[in-house]
Amino acid sequence: MLTVNTGPQSDIAVLTATGAIYDKLKGEIVKLTRWPGETISRSEIAEEFGVSSMPIHDAVRRLGNDGLVETVPTKGTFVARIPLDTLRTALEARRILEDKVVRRAAECAAAGDVQRLRGALQGQREAILQRDDLAFHQANEEFHRTLAATASYPFFWEVCSRIKLPIDRALRLAPSGQEQLYRFHADHQAVCEQVSRNDPDAAAEALASHFQAVRMVVERAIRQYPECFTGSWGVTETPAPDPA
Repeated sequence: MLTVNTGPQSDIAVLTATGAIYDKLKGEIVKLTRWPGETISRSEIAEEFGVSSMPIHDAVRRLGNDGLVETVPTKGTFVARIPLDTLRTALEARRILEDKVVRRAAECAAAGDVQRLRGALQGQREAILQRDDLAFHQANEEFHRTLAATASYPFFWEVCSRIKLPIDRALRLAPSGQEQLYRFHADHQAVCEQVSRNDPDAAAEALASHFQAVRMVVERAIRQYPECFTGSWGVTETPAPDPA
């Protein structure tokens, strides 16, 4: 059990406790340890962390700003369902941002950059063989983070990490089997290959194919767990049915 005992709650102690509570709840929500719609007990958090209400309130406020929790007056605090309009916007925003990143990365990638990308790919492959979804997710993050570093966009990943929160949650709802993970790995290999050839257009095309595969998994999650989402996917656009 993670415990933060602040004692006399100075400003620094409150900030420390707030960060610890925020990080733990955020991780549990994104990893689906806490399910959309589930009640978050502030009294249980206070007991676990040994804190007063102030750092809990601040952590919940931050999570609310991230779209991860919602507080209903007189009813309580709940894990937020995933708004479909936000999810759709996040998919499009990330596609646009990473298109720019991968093109720039392909223009300026050096041998060392390609080696680091291939290291992340090796981590993905090892995770697939070990059937370790968490390790695959971490290696996937490292691949995209390395693309951003190669493109010399130092703040990109910080922005993207926030944008992609609803995408991460939806992907967790529809766990990818071995075949799907191999597809994602192959997509990343194709991106890496075109970056190594310094071919921006081909790299962008490979990444676009990957995002199409991601979108298909997200749409499967919407079909399988409609109770975890809220709002509309779009007036003229609905998730395609599963193949017969």
